[in-house]
Amino acid sequence: MSARFNGLYEYPAIRQRYKLLDVIGHGKYGVVYKGENKKDASLKYAIKVLKCNEFLDKKTILDEIKILKELDHPNIIKFYEEIEDGPYIFLVTEYCSGGELLDKISGKSVFNESEAASIIEKLLKAINHCHSKKIAHRDIKPENILYSSKDDHAEVKLIDFGLAKKADRSLHTYQTIVGTPYYVAPEVIDGNYSYSCDIWSLGVVLHIMLSGFVPYSGATSEEVFRNIKKGQHLSFENPVWEKVTPPAKDLLMKLLEFDENKRPTAAEALQHEWFSKVKTYTPEIDALDNKIMDLIKKNQGASKLQKACLQVFVKTLKVDQIENLITAFNMLDKEKAGYIQCRDLVNYFHERYPEADIAEVLKHLDAEGHGYVNYSEFLATAIDTKRFLTTERLWALFQYFDVSNNGYLTASEIRDVLNSATEKAYSLEDVGKMLGAHKIKETDQIKFEQFEEIFKKIEVSPAEEQVQKIVV
Repeated sequence: MSARFNGLYEYPAIRQRYKLLDVIGHGKYGVVYKGENKKDASLKYAIKVLKCNEFLDKKTILDEIKILKELDHPNIIKFYEEIEDGPYIFLVTEYCSGGELLDKISGKSVFNESEAASIIEKLLKAINHCHSKKIAHRDIKPENILYSSKDDHAEVKLIDFGLAKKADRSLHTYQTIVGTPYYVAPEVIDGNYSYSCDIWSLGVVLHIMLSGFVPYSGATSEEVFRNIKKGQHLSFENPVWEKVTPPAKDLLMKLLEFDENKRPTAAEALQHEWFSKVKTYTPEIDALDNKIMDLIKKNQGASKLQKACLQVFVKTLKVDQIENLITAFNMLDKEKAGYIQCRDLVNYFHERYPEADIAEVLKHLDAEGHGYVNYSEFLATAIDTKRFLTTERLWALFQYFDVSNNGYLTASEIRDVLNSATEKAYSLEDVGKMLGAHKIKETDQIKFEQFEEIFKKIEVSPAEEQVQKIVV
């Protein structure tokens, strides 16, 4: 397979920004390379290579890109940009070095329940985020769940949205049978299904984690489908189930409910007692809870340009650098949908900081007036700028925006990078106004010294010393 793509090294568009290293994955329509930033070899990426042809049209690829841009969650793969070069389209995403959940499953007979609950809870949150945006993944399986690193506390990431589909007007808009047979929900086989197919697939993943085998098997795809369609209830007669607790079995039966109308939503499943029974309490969570206000107030003086660029910057940070911010985000995400609702922020602040100017904080966080704060917006607001925005890191960010590699930035380059890396569509006029706030003309060639000065001027709250204790 890799030999077919030797010609990629001849294409200037991808070669200008990235070096393609080893092939780390194969798909039906292309390959995935491990890549590195040519200007900073420490920055690694997963680069998916797709070729437009009679089997894969450009619209299908662009639909996947649109979905990836729309998703923003700690447990979903981060999307950086797409690069077109002739018939090829390169999707540059987060590189996860910890391997597949499948590899971890293969390396042990079963997971202990605490570990399994932690993973399933995070995946349910990721799925809830997808479903809140009317997106069904449609191919949830252990191979599409990666660990961000080899660290014991690495985050799990849901990847590969090549089969993901956004619903139009009603829930029941999917008719095509897609996915891997073992994980396909019974209603998918009938060709009339909704987002709930993802819940079933995650139930199969949980079944494997707790027992070591799939609930419905067969020698061929057709036989697997027949066994799924028989509608037989789960059997816990195998001795391996003797050590599994009743709450775990109860959740499993609910996730693998044959009637999709009775199957819980991701939000409902997250309320199951199993998660609270096996969760380990840590005093650090309470300590962090007391510092949230400082985290959010810290960068309150950031301009629109600084905020937008920081949302690109935070995507380059590794999980172990922002573990506590992820914990804070999850704690404030009361609905577990991948957003912090402004009403929850108001309640939180009123309880703990009655004297705080809540209106000003919300104006800063929710500048667009959506009523919620997404993951990247939160990180961009809460990072410790003194720690992270070093000259070296700002130089790397500057080079990332310098697509033309000519040593300066233009308004159109800034617009193109922001539009490629974020869900929002910025116009040249938008960028011009943002630059104008820093007394830079839209026609100016922005040197690194100016770029660095912009970020060195971010206002910092007096509580920064307390914040640093949390993030370090």
